[in-house]
Amino acid sequence: MEFDVYYYENFDYTPVYKDNPRYVMSQDEVFAFLTEIAEKKPYSLMTENCLKADLLEQLIHIGALTEKDGRIGFDCPIFVEKDYENLQWLSQQAALAIVDALALRLGSLKRLVKKIENGFSEKVNLYHLLCGQIFDGYMFDFLEKEGVVTTSKVNPSGLDYLMVLYEQSEKLQKYSNGLLCSYNRLATTRGVFSSFGDAAGNRRDFYRHIRRMETGNLTEEERAIRIPDREVLAIQYERLLDGYDVAETYKTIFDYFGYTKDGVPCVPIYDSLARYVVEEMYEDMLPEVKKPLLGALNQIKDCKELLANKHQVPVADIANELYHLIFGEVNEQLVRRGFVERPVYYEGQGRYLKCYERV
Repeated sequence: MEFDVYYYENFDYTPVYKDNPRYVMSQDEVFAFLTEIAEKKPYSLMTENCLKADLLEQLIHIGALTEKDGRIGFDCPIFVEKDYENLQWLSQQAALAIVDALALRLGSLKRLVKKIENGFSEKVNLYHLLCGQIFDGYMFDFLEKEGVVTTSKVNPSGLDYLMVLYEQSEKLQKYSNGLLCSYNRLATTRGVFSSFGDAAGNRRDFYRHIRRMETGNLTEEERAIRIPDREVLAIQYERLLDGYDVAETYKTIFDYFGYTKDGVPCVPIYDSLARYVVEEMYEDMLPEVKKPLLGALNQIKDCKELLANKHQVPVADIANELYHLIFGEVNEQLVRRGFVERPVYYEGQGRYLKCYERV
């Protein structure tokens, strides 16, 4: 059994190899070992009978596995093909109710987003602010306050992130990777280089490039791209936004990653006014969407068939991923109904749009 591995991170540096989950999970024997545990009855493998003690120690250290009373189980959400129908049922019923509720607020949301005059359409701005910043930001904060999702998890390594495992099956890959719920954000003290879309490929953006570089997963063309320090990137991009010129080296980098065209900024720019508008939009829509959303997440514990539940993974950890599926379904419906902009598809990269958020 092969796995797709996702990380919801609260750290912005490259950790040492023993603490780096990407390094540990990229080792040759990892997936075979995880498969053995996934296919056994939960907590039936005794640590004393484990023939891969060193690997087990590493996987416990990064929060993939745990040991209880001398027995081994998963410590992070894991989803296998048998979970597909339950995941789809839990997410789609909530998504349809949320979209119907949003349809009633669409006029109000449009009036609010019209306050932003950045040269881009209402649909583009709604895509970034509603689909991205609200559903993958403000709503997470709300759900955390309600105590139903995990947004911060300090692992035995000391790093703060939540790891999620998906069995590589056609059903699960098409479903989870194909939804519009993937936010890539390279944050600096001056601004954030953002892209939002699906996870069906290797997206060309700064965040993804740096993460793939950590595991040596770049093409020859990509290895030739030298990204400077993120703060330097932001300084140079802000100079362009303020009407100043920058060195051709930076223009080439920004052109390559799609934040400029021929050295001219070409993505939506969001400032303090946009943040104010986002807060207004969030307050406007929250009363309509919270009931179906909380209802769906509270049903997770009753779905005994989920492998993650069988391994006693905290329900709030599972809910983090289920919420991604829910708002991914919501965003797909918003695109289909023409409420928000349709993201651009790039061969081998998936669908996404980019923006820059000034601090």
